[in-house]
Amino acid sequence: MKKQLPLTLTILFIGICALTKAQGTLTPVWTKFESSSIGQKAEGWGVSVEGNGDIYWTYNSDNLSQGLDLYCHKLDANGNQIWITPFHYGGVGNQQNYVCNAKDTFLYIGGRHCPGLVNTCDMLLLKVDKGTGTLIWDKTLDFGQNGYDEVDGLEILPDGIYCGGWSQALEPNIYRIDIGLWKLDFNGNTIWTNSFGKTGTAEHQDGHFVVDENYIYAAGLWGGTGIANLYDGNAFLGKFSKADGSFVDSTLFGNQSSIFINAENALGMTSDGTYLYITGYTTPTANNWQMFTAKFDKNMNPLWYHHWGGSNTESARAIAVANGYVFVGGQTLSPEYSSSSQSDAVLLVYDTTGNFIAYKTWGIPSIDEAFQDIAIHNNSIYLSGTTGTNIGVGNTDSAFVIKVDMNDIITGLSIPELPENFTFYTYPNPFSLQTTLHTNRPLTNATLSIYNTFGQLVNQMNSISGQTINLQRDNLPAGLYFIHITQENKMICQKIIISD
Repeated sequence: MKKQLPLTLTILFIGICALTKAQGTLTPVWTKFESSSIGQKAEGWGVSVEGNGDIYWTYNSDNLSQGLDLYCHKLDANGNQIWITPFHYGGVGNQQNYVCNAKDTFLYIGGRHCPGLVNTCDMLLLKVDKGTGTLIWDKTLDFGQNGYDEVDGLEILPDGIYCGGWSQALEPNIYRIDIGLWKLDFNGNTIWTNSFGKTGTAEHQDGHFVVDENYIYAAGLWGGTGIANLYDGNAFLGKFSKADGSFVDSTLFGNQSSIFINAENALGMTSDGTYLYITGYTTPTANNWQMFTAKFDKNMNPLWYHHWGGSNTESARAIAVANGYVFVGGQTLSPEYSSSSQSDAVLLVYDTTGNFIAYKTWGIPSIDEAFQDIAIHNNSIYLSGTTGTNIGVGNTDSAFVIKVDMNDIITGLSIPELPENFTFYTYPNPFSLQTTLHTNRPLTNATLSIYNTFGQLVNQMNSISGQTINLQRDNLPAGLYFIHITQENKMICQKIIISD
């Protein structure tokens, strides 16, 4: 029996608008474009880099059968083509990729196979020989409703292949999707499948997900009830068992207001091995879509959350962490940032403590651009995306991949020295009148901030020192709160509960 989300989910929006500190235009080392052979649609999606610097880039393109087929390039570090392989499934349906992952001697590509109408799609996974581009096997999965399923997350571990995405598992309505998880062995045999959601709303896992030695971490949408059931929901972060894909824990975050249309969705995630970094879009104010970047620990505790954008629309799904920085790729249509009336692709840079560093845009005037995926190797950043006049809906789009030198973005920037192995706890917790905060090492000139579940600062203590700090209730209503301690630009967070 499927587990449902508990009623006592943590709901958090710690959203302080990230102010612009630096800006500029990306100058690619090289660019590569691919267009439809019949002059219609092409979309750039997954990009992966292996240890020797070779790049695998996947895109979708219209073909003569009037459907979308998926293609894969293998390029060297200078952008020279090693091989290109189209994977044709035939017919008028759409066959699309959304993610790729190069591992050992094989390349794995995940997406969807739609033999007919777009609302009858199956999860699709390909295994490809990296040396030649030869297809080893392809597998599809229908979650049982003859509805819409797709792969968005793909991780390759020694014990098998993990896929995540959308599943039509609980009911046949196309706009009521669920989170789908699928594990296979390396011969393409299914080990287990599982889904997670609730009836009457839309839930899905989006973009890359994270799998470690113990759990699967998936981000996406929960409770979509608006237009096409994709809005009016919440950004979702969940933890699932590697043994069978069963639900373990979760949290919701983003703007919880219901007085205007919410656009809350986590579209991409990465990890540095210890922490989870998530991006997507949010609406901090009415009709103002912005891109967010957040950091969580693996116990679902939020460490920081920032949103970025201007007067129009932003969105992001590409995210990677390297060299102490978080790189976030998406698009902006706000005139404060884009070069024309169309959207520009945009790359944001934070350090891992949440400090906003810079933004860089890239685009051709009067044409839309958006970054969809990112991969980093040494000091090179590879960004895949789509450019055209009607991204997502039109027939005049082209796929692209660009290489950017990381040093052109972060030269001259430095990361402050961070305290190591700093921890703290509060006792008693829950408490009714007062509690004491204990640290494992003395604080020096630190700041202690307390936020409610709407991200509002309700109390702050500056220039605190020592290893024990007494905290008073100070007339705060009973409920859940978050303590943030900031010292030397490092922020850590813990939940506290005030009881009646």
